[in-house]
Amino acid sequence: IFLRKASSFLGGSKIGILEDDPNLFPAEKDNCNDFNHGVVTHDKKWSSNPFDEKWNSMFMLLKQFQIQKGHCNIPRNHTEDGQNLGLWLNTQRQSHKKGALDAQRKARLQIVGVVWDPSDEKWNAMFALLTQFQEREGQCNVLQKHKEDGQNLGIWLTTQRNLQKKGALDARRKASLEEAGVVWDPFDEKWNSMFVLFRQFQKREGHCRVLHKHKEDGQNLGTWLNTQRNLQKIGTLDARRKSRLEKVGVVW
Repeated sequence: IFLRKASSFLGGSKIGILEDDPNLFPAEKDNCNDFNHGVVTHDKKWSSNPFDEKWNSMFMLLKQFQIQKGHCNIPRNHTEDGQNLGLWLNTQRQSHKKGALDAQRKARLQIVGVVWDPSDEKWNAMFALLTQFQEREGQCNVLQKHKEDGQNLGIWLTTQRNLQKKGALDARRKASLEEAGVVWDPFDEKWNSMFVLFRQFQKREGHCRVLHKHKEDGQNLGTWLNTQRNLQKIGTLDARRKSRLEKVGVVW
């Protein structure tokens, strides 16, 4: 693709035009020839409305940015050829959110790769890394300091758990995480797995007198049970856990 720079008096900026860009609408391709020859025309396809003219000039700057950077994730304070491109793109996103963005403009923005909610794009990218981790490790217990492909996956997952705890996690995202195998409270998961081993011991031996040094399936079951007794003694054992232990025959 041959990129030509042409001077335009629309907004006083230089605008990069792609003559053979397959993403351009027919009207855009027609107008490219006018831009490349230094002539700005207003045919029937593009309105001569000054607001349309300004929008088209900003769109061309967006195209220029996308060609140079390979994406449309423009910081809000970014200027392109002296124009507030980041602020302009944010305005388009707000109009789209309100359902007030012209359909043709929406289509043109989507064709060049504009994502309406950048936070969604980032979330999806991190979720893909979580899925990659889960497929490799067989579980989603990501350590907080863990990085996956250079990204802070552990911190991201902790953030999702904190949002869930506050009731602020989007329902669709919550469902996706649960489907992938995320446990909201890893400590609960660990406790439950030890309780299962305790039940296994109790059913086999017929009692709950686990020696302090006893291991069950490689896990320190005796130490775990002793910890539960200590928590009960100082009054900090969760009531539900206490009830479950007492039902299977634990003597404090």
